[in-house]
Amino acid sequence: MTRSREKYNAVSKAIMDEQQIPIDDLHSAIPPYREKYWLAPNNVPFNEEGSAFLGTVVANSILGEMERRHLSETQLRSTHKASLIAMTGCR
Repeated sequence: MTRSREKYNAVSKAIMDEQQIPIDDLHSAIPPYREKYWLAPNNVPFNEEGSAFLGTVVANSILGEMERRHLSETQLRSTHKASLIAMTGCR
């Protein structure tokens, strides 16, 4: 299982790098807080505080990328929509 996950991650990273798509590694953000944020019942992985924490990590990543690219919120929405169309083929 670990080998196929590593292989999948390596292929995914290569594609993301080739397409110049930033990677937001949420898996690495949780380990120091696993006991605090992990929720065991009903196979739900995070409690409310953990979900909020991950949301903050994602928001900070997006804001950082906007700043790096000097994008406005409107430009980001347009770019995001174009990316979703490209990835899914849906309009």
